[in-house]
Amino acid sequence: MLLGYSVLGGESVSDIVADFVQITVFKNIGSTIGGLSKTVAQCHSQHLDFVIHPIDYFLSDTRLHCWENNLEELRHMAHITGNGALIIHDETTPWGSRLERAFEKSYSDGISELAQICNISIENATHTPDILWFWQRFAHNITLDIGHLESASIDSVNFIRNLDNDTIDKINYVHIHQNNGQHLHGVTDHWPLTKECRELQALKILVERKEDINIIVEIMEREEIADSMRIIKNFLK
Repeated sequence: MLLGYSVLGGESVSDIVADFVQITVFKNIGSTIGGLSKTVAQCHSQHLDFVIHPIDYFLSDTRLHCWENNLEELRHMAHITGNGALIIHDETTPWGSRLERAFEKSYSDGISELAQICNISIENATHTPDILWFWQRFAHNITLDIGHLESASIDSVNFIRNLDNDTIDKINYVHIHQNNGQHLHGVTDHWPLTKECRELQALKILVERKEDINIIVEIMEREEIADSMRIIKNFLK
């Protein structure tokens, strides 16, 4: 088991001790590739492993120019992630249903191309209630976001307890944060962990079922990251 945390591209990675970091890159917020390169350079200088987590780079987009633009930047990220991974969100059609026809082909083609460059791990983020179908259809490597289970009104403890062994075997990364009411930008999760939160109970069950996972603390309050990491270490002793 390895324990890391999430930073935005351009942020420093020098102030928190961790086994690795996740560099999150938002397509439409600030300097994306430039900020990513800065943080990657810091990781290399500190011999710190990292994964890259692009957001809003939609692979199911059927508009060819948009798809090619997204894929071009994702290829760049894939090449620099080295032995890490790209953590990619699940997606739906524009009207919120399962991917089908041209949307499914666009997503599948994009994932297949990127998988030739680096490891691709698919996270439940867009439509978590349907994620088991999505993982079965597209994922060879899974990022399980426990906070997103809770924000989708899914009991994370029971969900993980009832997962089949094949899905458990595919889980390599875990996003951990607390669903705890209204937060920035309208989301209800990505709060710091507490000793009593259900997300932590669910994580313990997962680690009992699979020890060799990479846990990523994914919370918005940077000053709270170290405390949440400490809570995890103490809880999983």
